[in-house]
Amino acid sequence: MSLSTEELTEYLARQLNNFFPDRNEVKPMELSSPIKSTLERIEYCFSNIHSKYFFDGKDTIFNHLCSDQYSMFLYMLSSSLYKQKETPHLSEKVYCLNKALHAIDVYYEVELPDIFMFTHCVGTVIGRAKYADYLIIAQNCTIGNNHGIYPAFEGRVFLFPRSSVIGESTIGGNTLVSADTYICDQDVEGDCIVSGRSPNLEIRPSEESAYRTFFKYFNL
Repeated sequence: MSLSTEELTEYLARQLNNFFPDRNEVKPMELSSPIKSTLERIEYCFSNIHSKYFFDGKDTIFNHLCSDQYSMFLYMLSSSLYKQKETPHLSEKVYCLNKALHAIDVYYEVELPDIFMFTHCVGTVIGRAKYADYLIIAQNCTIGNNHGIYPAFEGRVFLFPRSSVIGESTIGGNTLVSADTYICDQDVEGDCIVSGRSPNLEIRPSEESAYRTFFKYFNL
């Protein structure tokens, strides 16, 4: 880790107080236990990401100045704080800090899987869909509802930049959602590369080489 647990706790408390200088000052001790549990989740998630920035083959790497990693950390922490139900203002502040720092909107009530990865997360909006492990989400992606119905994702899905999955859509496993693809109220069976715009999607079987190339980050 680029910072010790104590340093990270104090660093985050200062960030929150500088961004949100209201009467509810954040004290490091309020964050101590939630951060420790979040770092356990980080350890498991990052150990399954085979990127030199996340895992060196022996140890996980968490750098608070790597914005993709820090945005993942802030999401996990906001989720953990929300589930504790004790300090709702903290989960809200951590969520808002993530949005301010990284231009990503991933609410603390969203249930992302244990193993996922943000890559260049700027401009991405992640809603209350059903998710599964080995999910990669790039920049400017949107996952949202249509008339209150959210999508569902099976394992091993990669959303490329500017792709959107909306409404009553189930995305099967081993799927690459190409850049600029728009899926709305339409299922994709899986083991494929999908492009285009609903209802006129182009779905092609994915070659093993493409699958391995884009999911090389994970221990599969």
